Amino acid sequence: MRTWIKAALGAATAVAALVLFYHGRHWPVGQAALVAIAVGALVFTTLGTSERLRGIYRRQGRWTIRKGDD
Repeated sequence: MRTWIKAALGAATAVAALVLFYHGRHWPVGQAALVAIAVGALVFTTLGTSERLRGIYRRQGRWTIRKGDD
């Protein structure tokens, strides 16, 4: 997944979280913005981590018990 796609998804999630917390929960703007930035950063890093783990899992194959590790 390209970096700009991860950034766009993170930004869209941050905007959605800002709207949810400001209008839905009636939080102050500063607090809602801070939480929205944290949610967007979490989405961005989670997408990158899942992509790296998927690549590692694909290279190594299924986790198995090696014959020498009895």
